[in-house]
Amino acid sequence: MYSSIVIYLFIYFSMEELIRQGLPGVDEATIENVIEHLKDLGMIYTEDCQYVEEAYLTHLLKPIHVKKLLSFFKKFSSETIAQPNIVYNLEFEEKNNKVVTESPVPFFSSSAVPSIIDPLASTSTFDSSFGYVNEPNKNWADSFIIPWSSFPREVATECDNKKRLRKTVYSEMVRILAENISRINPSPGRNNLRIIAKKVVARYPETFEDRCGDSIIGGCSTLMKKIEHCLENRNRRKDFSDLFEIKPNDSKIKKTSRNSYACSNWQPNQLPDGESKASQLQHKNFLLKEHKKLVRDEETIKQLMITTYASQRYTINSKNSVKVIKEEWPTLFETDYFINHAALLLGRQSICDTICNNIISKGKIIYDFFKTMQNNSTVSKCLNVIESAKVQLESTIPEIFGGILLIPAFFGEEENALFQINMDPVSTTELEINQERLTPFISTSGGNIFTAQEFLILIDGSVALQTTDFKLAMALLVLSFFVFNIEYPEKAGLTMEFIQRIFADINPQRGSKMPQNGKSTVSKPVLKLVNLLRDFESHFNL
Repeated sequence: MYSSIVIYLFIYFSMEELIRQGLPGVDEATIENVIEHLKDLGMIYTEDCQYVEEAYLTHLLKPIHVKKLLSFFKKFSSETIAQPNIVYNLEFEEKNNKVVTESPVPFFSSSAVPSIIDPLASTSTFDSSFGYVNEPNKNWADSFIIPWSSFPREVATECDNKKRLRKTVYSEMVRILAENISRINPSPGRNNLRIIAKKVVARYPETFEDRCGDSIIGGCSTLMKKIEHCLENRNRRKDFSDLFEIKPNDSKIKKTSRNSYACSNWQPNQLPDGESKASQLQHKNFLLKEHKKLVRDEETIKQLMITTYASQRYTINSKNSVKVIKEEWPTLFETDYFINHAALLLGRQSICDTICNNIISKGKIIYDFFKTMQNNSTVSKCLNVIESAKVQLESTIPEIFGGILLIPAFFGEEENALFQINMDPVSTTELEINQERLTPFISTSGGNIFTAQEFLILIDGSVALQTTDFKLAMALLVLSFFVFNIEYPEKAGLTMEFIQRIFADINPQRGSKMPQNGKSTVSKPVLKLVNLLRDFESHFNL
C-alpha cells in the first residue's frame, strides 16, 4: 500500500554567504567591505541581488571580480528566485518500510555552490516572520494532504465503520479542512476545492457519497460547497473589535471628542471584504519586508496601505508612541502614504493640496495685513526678519511663508513651539538626542524657514517625516496632530487653530484640539483675527 507525501524544500543562503560564494579567491577584508556597502544600499535579502548594478561595486572590486559577482548574482536570480521551491514526491511503502524518491531537478548546475536545504513545516504562502513568501503552485490542490489526524476522533470511527457523520461532526471536519486550505490559499476557487473534496470522498465513499437507493447522486459537490461556504464565512467582513479583542470598556481604544475631532474615519469597526486578522498580519509583514528593499512593488504597497488602514488606526489609537508606530508601520511615515492615510482619516482626498494652495493664496494677504500693524513690536520684529530674507534671496517668496510666522506674533504665542531653527545642517540623530518636546514641530536643517535645505517633523522626540518643501512641511505638521491624536501645544494653540481653519479648511461645528477649548466652535482670538483679515480683504473667509 502506498501513500504519497509531498515535502517542500528550499535552498537557503544568507546574504553574506551569497556574496562570498560569488567572490572566490578575494580576500576577506574586501568581501566584508562589499557586504557592508551593499547593506548600506539596502540589500538585505538574497533576492535583492538581482538589483545590484556594476556602478555599485567598481570602487570596491577589480573589474573582473565585479563581472564575476554580477554573473553569479544573475545565475542565482534566474535559478533560485524564478524556481524557489523544489518538490520531492516521496512514495512510502508501508509494508516494507521503504522510501522511494524522485530525483529533483538540480538547483544549481555549478558545483561551486553547496546545496543547503531545510524542510518547510507547511505549504503556506505566508511566513509569520517575513510576510509573503512564494505563491502556491498552480497544482497545489493535487498535493494537498487531508489533515485526517486533526479531525474529531468520531470522523475516523465512523469512516472505518462506513457510517454517515453526524451533522455537528461533519461541520467541525469541514471547518478544520477549510482552515488548512486557507493557510495555503485564502481564495482557492472551486476547481481546487473540488479536487480536495474528491480526495476525501474517494477514501471513504460510503461515508461521504450522497446516494439515492443504489444510485450515487453526489458527494464531492456537497463537500466542495460546504468547504466553500465555510471559507466564505471566514473571509466575510468581520467586526474589528472582535478581531483585535477590544473589550467594550477597554480604555486602550477610547474615542474622545478631541482625539476624533474632524475625523470621519477615526477607527473603522470593520475590515474590508475578505479580510481577517490573519490576512492583515500577512499584509503588515509584507509591507515591513518591502520597506527594506532597494526596488519595491509600489502598486501592491499602495493597495495594502489602504487595505490595512483599520489596522494602522488600531496601532495608533492604542496609545502607542510614534516610535512604536514607526517600527510597526514604517511605510506610513513616507510622505505620500502619510498623506493618503490623513486623507482617509479626514475624508478629504485633497487635504494636502488644500493646505499648500492656501498657504500660497492667503499667505501674502496675511503678510500685507500685518504690515499695517507696525506698532506691535513683536509683529514688527518678525516683519524685519522677512524683509531681510527678501533681500538675501532676492525674492518675494518670504512674504508668503512669512505670513505663518506673523500669526504667533499676533497671538503673543511662542514661535519656537512650532519651529526649531538650525542654521547648520543637522542629522536625525543630532535632532533626537535629548529631545524633550513631544508635540509635533518643524525643525529646519541648514537655514531658517526661508533658506533651509530640509524640514523635519519631529513627534514624540523622534523624526517622523521630512521634506525639502516648506509648504509641504506645514501640511505634514497640521495633519500629524490629527493622525496621531495629539492636542495642540498650549504655547501655540491659537496659531494651530488658525492654521487649521484658514489653511486646511477644517472647520467642524463643534469641538477643538485646543487643550482647554472642548466645546467652543472657534476660539475668540482666532475669530477676531479672521474678522480683521476679512475687513482688510473682503474675500478672506474661514
